[in-house]
Amino acid sequence: MSSDPKDLVSDARNFCDSLTNVFLMKKRDPQTRHLLEKAKQLVETMLEEISKQGPSSGSSRPGRGGGGMGQLWVKLDELKRENDELRRGLYKSSEDKATAFNKSQGPGEVIISELHKTRSEKENLQAQVEKLQTTVKELEYVNASMQDEYKRAKIATEASQKTIDKIRKENKSLEALIKNLKAENEKLVERLDQSMKSQVVLMGNRDMEILTDRCRPSVIALLYNDLESQEWVDAKESLEDSGFDDEETVTKFLCLAVLQSYKCSSKLLERLEAVVSELLRRPTLVLSSELSTNPGEKRNLPDEMSSCIKEQLRKYYEKVDPTKLTMIISDELSSGQSNPLEFLENEAVKKFIHACAKITWQMVIQQPPMYLNSENTTFDDRVHKLWWSCDHATSNRINYYIWPTLYDYQNGNVLVKGSVHAG
Repeated sequence: MSSDPKDLVSDARNFCDSLTNVFLMKKRDPQTRHLLEKAKQLVETMLEEISKQGPSSGSSRPGRGGGGMGQLWVKLDELKRENDELRRGLYKSSEDKATAFNKSQGPGEVIISELHKTRSEKENLQAQVEKLQTTVKELEYVNASMQDEYKRAKIATEASQKTIDKIRKENKSLEALIKNLKAENEKLVERLDQSMKSQVVLMGNRDMEILTDRCRPSVIALLYNDLESQEWVDAKESLEDSGFDDEETVTKFLCLAVLQSYKCSSKLLERLEAVVSELLRRPTLVLSSELSTNPGEKRNLPDEMSSCIKEQLRKYYEKVDPTKLTMIISDELSSGQSNPLEFLENEAVKKFIHACAKITWQMVIQQPPMYLNSENTTFDDRVHKLWWSCDHATSNRINYYIWPTLYDYQNGNVLVKGSVHAG
């Protein structure tokens, strides 16, 4: 096999370069490096000898057994065998690369295989990078959304805080307003109470009644009815049984007893208020016996004080002993009748006067006091009831009262109609 020396030199140099590339691509252990350097040194030495001898004139390629080139080829074959042995050892030590490359692959094929592998890895890495970039974009979008939500939440929180602060201020203002209103309400209630106390005389007793109070006008009206149907009837029948058969005289006397009892009770209350007034003016009179007032002298107390006194009198009305008041009533009656002693000595009449004193005392201690009337001269069906012996068709003018009319206060409402004899 003949060949040009230049070709041989070129092949030798290419072979050395291939060996260098193999060294660079494969595992670079010291033994492989030593063999490659030794082969390169031999090739360069042979090339120098060939260049000194000049170009060969033979037409055929010298055999491997003779000449410098033969030795070179022998050395190359040895190096190839050593390289193959080293390559097999490397494949055995690396399992992942033993399947990737064949023993018969050359340096160029190894480089191409590595390039394909690198390209595949690059594509995989690019795919991963693209995937990561997509994930990053999604995360950026989510982050942007979260930031928007955070901004909106922050704005809503600030608005809520402002609203809460405003509500707190309004609540404080309302609390202060309620406190002021309560204070004003208490003042108004106090003024109303004072006004009611001062103006109580302008109102009817029934409008001011306390249902738990037993000494109230409606109860007194019932007692006044019972007085007419029981004690008055007993006294009238007792006088008639005693020989006083003049009905007009008897009924006039009993009516006068009721009216006189009312007057005496009123005088007693006036005397009591006069004494209190005098004590307030001269409190040291409590320690002396000079405490007295003229019978006709009237001392006015403030309306509030008079109301308080009557309230206390109504509270203890049952503890009042009407015996002395009954004696005063009897004295007044005896001074105005032609034959009073016979009437006043009757036990039923005494009982009747005693009952009148108890009831009329409760009348006068009301605020304002209840009122008995026997002064009307014209019959009025709204305030009067006709005596049984009278003719209703001809009844117009009142002859005399048999039973006084009871009002809740003077010029007030009629609680019990008066019984009259009219013709």
